[in-house]
Amino acid sequence: MKQNLLNGIVRWNGEAQPRRHEDEHFQNDWLDLTAQRISLFDFDEQQICFDAETQTLCAVLGYVANLDDIAQRYGLIEKNDAAIVVRLYALCGIQGLTECDGVFFIVLCDEPARMIYLAQSEWGMSLPLYYATDQRGVYFSTSLKRLLRHAPQPRRLNDEAVKQFLQFEHIIPNAATLLQGVQKLVPRAYLQIDWERRNVAV
Repeated sequence: MKQNLLNGIVRWNGEAQPRRHEDEHFQNDWLDLTAQRISLFDFDEQQICFDAETQTLCAVLGYVANLDDIAQRYGLIEKNDAAIVVRLYALCGIQGLTECDGVFFIVLCDEPARMIYLAQSEWGMSLPLYYATDQRGVYFSTSLKRLLRHAPQPRRLNDEAVKQFLQFEHIIPNAATLLQGVQKLVPRAYLQIDWERRNVAV
C-alpha cells in the first residue's frame, strides 16, 4: 500500500558500489534513499528523479503549487515536479528552492559536490522529518520507528522537550523531539549534509 515516506542513510565511510536507481529507491556508495508518495496529480507520479547530465537526484513529498510559474519563468520543458526542481537547482543553486510554494519536503542530492539538502516548505508537512547523526553518518526519515531501526541512538527521553510538549499540548515548537539525539526539521528550513566535510548544518 502506497504511503508518503522518506527514508535515508548517508554513510561517512561507505563501500564502493555501482549506482542503483529504481522508481522508489536510489543507492550509491554513500547514500541510500527510499521515497514513496501518494500521487494526487499528473506531475507527481515519479518517486525519485535522477538527472544523468547533472548527476543530481530529487524526491518530492507533498506538492509544489507553483510549478507552472517556475517552468514558465525559466523556460523549462519538464512536466514532473522533481525534474523541474532538479533544473531549478541547476540554474539557481539551493536558493532556487525559495521560489517553490506549497506543502512539501524536497530531497536534493548533488553527486559531484557530494551534498544533500533536505528542505521543508514554509507551511510544513503533516509528516515530520526526523534526523540523527553519529560517527558513522546521518539518518533521516518521516517515520521515527524506521529512523530508530537504523540509527543506533540510546533511547533516552529529552526532559526539556517533554516539558514543552506538556506546556504547548501536543506540539514541540522547535527542532527538538521527545528523544535525545533525534531532531526534526522545522518549516521553512533546510538541512545541509556535506559528505566531504562530514558536516551537518541547518
